Amino acid sequence: MDALIKTTRVEKLHLLSYSDPDGVAIVMPSLNVEKATETAKILLKRAGMTTTVFIVEDTVRQGFIKTLNDTAAQLRVRYLAYVAEDAFPGVDWLRSAHARLEETNRGLLAFNCGKWRGRIAAFGLVRLSWVKQLYGGPVFFPAYKAHKADNELTVIARVQDQLVYDPNCVLVEIDADKQFRETVPEDKATFRERFRSGFSGLASLEELRPLAAEYFVPMDVNSADRKPRDA
Repeated sequence: MDALIKTTRVEKLHLLSYSDPDGVAIVMPSLNVEKATETAKILLKRAGMTTTVFIVEDTVRQGFIKTLNDTAAQLRVRYLAYVAEDAFPGVDWLRSAHARLEETNRGLLAFNCGKWRGRIAAFGLVRLSWVKQLYGGPVFFPAYKAHKADNELTVIARVQDQLVYDPNCVLVEIDADKQFRETVPEDKATFRERFRSGFSGLASLEELRPLAAEYFVPMDVNSADRKPRDA
């Protein structure tokens, strides 16, 4: 199993090279490699299929989004699962998700994380050929610092009919001490601005408007920040 867990640091990502064109890779940005390794062992044990976990230690504190994007750029795979070190999988979590994307030919599967019920793909399995068409390479839009990148990806997948949510594909977040509040307010502003602009042309306002209230985006710019609410 250890051979299926590869650990590196962000400053050494340029040395990483991995190719499995029809396969799946799991990317786990981490601040605690010991904890991440234990999580990776459980993920592999319950995956139900062969895969490789890439634990990437964020030694320079550049953040989950940049670390995930930089790692994805070094991998040649069909699907990429983005997870965190506090993830806990259901049985056959990856095999079930892989099968759903294969049979639907869609771009993003939102795991049942125990909270969002598919509204946000906090943990997701993404088809790289689809997501690379969105941003020219990155999995997440690079302007976000810590939050909302998964919101954006999910919304785009929804309006493009590329989202799959199957409650049987279970990958939950286990963090009893986590505070569900935003710590980077500029990410909320970035998300709202991009939502109201159609995510740089990736979705029309007609498609997005019915989802605005669900994602707490005031479509009236003049009243956008009068009553801030967390999504």
